[in-house]
Amino acid sequence: MNGQGKTIMRLSDFSKHCIIFAILLPVGCSDLERDDQHNKEILLWEEWLETGMPDAVSGDGPYYALPDTILFQNDNETAPSYAAVSSFVIADSLIIVSDNILLKLHAFTLSGEHLWTSGEPGEGPGCLSMMGGIDAAGDFIAVCNMSLGRVDLFNVSDGTFEISLPVQWPFDASISGDGTIVAVSISEENLITVFDYQGNVLDSFGVWDPPSSDGMPYSPPAANINLKCDIYANYLVVASVYNNYYQIYDLEEGSLVSSFSREPGLPIEESSSSRFILQINDCVFNEEGDVVALLCPTRPHWLDGMYSNLSPEEIDYKGLDIFLSTGEYKAGCALQATWDTGSVQFNDGDMYLSNPEMIVRLDSITL
Repeated sequence: MNGQGKTIMRLSDFSKHCIIFAILLPVGCSDLERDDQHNKEILLWEEWLETGMPDAVSGDGPYYALPDTILFQNDNETAPSYAAVSSFVIADSLIIVSDNILLKLHAFTLSGEHLWTSGEPGEGPGCLSMMGGIDAAGDFIAVCNMSLGRVDLFNVSDGTFEISLPVQWPFDASISGDGTIVAVSISEENLITVFDYQGNVLDSFGVWDPPSSDGMPYSPPAANINLKCDIYANYLVVASVYNNYYQIYDLEEGSLVSSFSREPGLPIEESSSSRFILQINDCVFNEEGDVVALLCPTRPHWLDGMYSNLSPEEIDYKGLDIFLSTGEYKAGCALQATWDTGSVQFNDGDMYLSNPEMIVRLDSITL
């Protein structure tokens, strides 16, 4: 378990790249005066993140402070087994990590104690290859084996392989409270396929039809994880990773409840050199049933590993957008975080964020 003293020491060593805490615009300005052009672009992005829409339901916060580092890659005491946090999920007081380097699943307690590791590279039962999204609930973990065309179920208690569900190039999967598994894919006839734990198809519905191109290539095997999904009660949110577009479905009715985009638009005209693209690293429901999107300040060259005029070290913040399930914008904020922070989860009022090296826990604070 990581104590508070160990956390403070670790934060001191990795404050530039790994600290994640709430920041306000005036604080960020003083750190960005090194270069006028970079300063302008970063301020435009941060203002856009924190301004939100004029008719927001709540214009305040949320704001978060970092009390603890749960997992850290080089800490052999708490996390001896993973090479990278590709994605993670919290369920039943467990943290399940997908590791796309070792092609394994790892389970930890909420204090960072390693419990088990499962999976291996390959194509057979229990093997993993190019994992997409994961989810866990009840007795099962659902893992999208994208290139193998299936969603695999593992037992949450010890990582034992259970069954495979056939889905062509599943981007993400989510497990509902009534014991069904939902998979999202644009390679199937319908966007959403609903299974029971025995692998039977219960329902299939939905069409991914964004108002403009969302960067999704015609050949899914050439893609990264292009869609994110999550379930709250009877609602399913589906969000594009490369486009400002969301859909909310009613799982019982198999119908589209709402679709929406984030407004106002990105600060394109004011930005020099190349325009910003809104990339959604993750999209989940929080514990109140609001849709929370983890935003990344992305420009076209960054997606190809070319960072244009800004180095990764200068991209030390992300953003949160929060919507009602009807699509009405509720609130937003900027977070100081490394540019490759990839996943967000909520548990018992806390927010957890990950980058490839670590998972940190944040408390909600009132300013």
